Amino acid sequence: MGKLLRAMKAEQRKLWSKGSLLGCFVLVFVLSFALSFMCSVVKESGADADGLFSNVHAAAAFSEPDNEGWREKTKAKLEGYEKEIEAIALEIPETSGTQKAVLEHRITQLSRDQAVAQYRLDNNLVIWDWSSSYSLILCLWLMIPVVAVITIIYASDIFAGEFVRGTVRVIISRPATRIKLYAAKLLTALLLGVLFMGVAYAAAGIGCGVLMEPSGGEYVGYINGRIYTSDWGMHVFTVFLCCCGMVAVCVALCAAVGNMTRSRGISGICSAVLAVGGMSVGPLAGLVDSGVLGVALPFCFDLTVPLCASPYGNGCSFISCVISVAVHFLVFSYLGYSSFRRDI
Repeated sequence: MGKLLRAMKAEQRKLWSKGSLLGCFVLVFVLSFALSFMCSVVKESGADADGLFSNVHAAAAFSEPDNEGWREKTKAKLEGYEKEIEAIALEIPETSGTQKAVLEHRITQLSRDQAVAQYRLDNNLVIWDWSSSYSLILCLWLMIPVVAVITIIYASDIFAGEFVRGTVRVIISRPATRIKLYAAKLLTALLLGVLFMGVAYAAAGIGCGVLMEPSGGEYVGYINGRIYTSDWGMHVFTVFLCCCGMVAVCVALCAAVGNMTRSRGISGICSAVLAVGGMSVGPLAGLVDSGVLGVALPFCFDLTVPLCASPYGNGCSFISCVISVAVHFLVFSYLGYSSFRRDI
């Protein structure tokens, strides 16, 4: 343990000696705060958050008395869901292939919306048009690619920089020592990614708390095939932890590519393209309707999709996404170590 801590201190000294690192933290803070400001502007414009971001997050729900006939509107929505489900069910027997899969997926979406609406109706939960917590989650969702790319840039130097500078010269025969050196690099990069994500979380929280009225209440979503409820504070923190998990996969990916290619540029570019591309394609994993997501790279970047009850998350559960992230993290970490030990 002592050698591991000393190795981590050495990696930290090399990392924090870079003058650009502090600037990146400032950049992440400013971007997150700016996004929260944009959310407050959209709120003041009177935009309907439930309609504007329905494909990203479930709407907020708060325990309040009847307001502007929301109960009648919700009942009308439930009737509309039921009629659309019945109409699609009649079409399915006459279709096949991709068209049939699309219709079945649409029924899954409608069933989810129907279940959430019925829960709100039964528990007297009024849909809130906008909330500071709702905006904070949106800011985190938008900041994930930015944080991932910045973390990958520094992680590529941590893993591949030693080979580029020629400072890896000593042959170490003891496997335990090799593991400690590699673990020190991996933990340093992971800590950096979590710090970046924490700064984004804090900045968005400050911005949403200052620029918008604080919100409490109950979050209602549809996760793992059932109604999921939580207070907003805990739900936002859970989304933050999911974002940290996604960044951890990016770090492990960079470790594998960096130690394989021995090039900062190649490892940084390849890892960033794969990570951001995976975050873009990952939500489509819901269309696969598969319980095993640990087989393809894009599917490991979709933790926040089922958590936020996105329509695209109906085909995958939150547990399967967690398993996918864990599988990819372990595989990438092992590949990085296998390449790291070749000539050390």
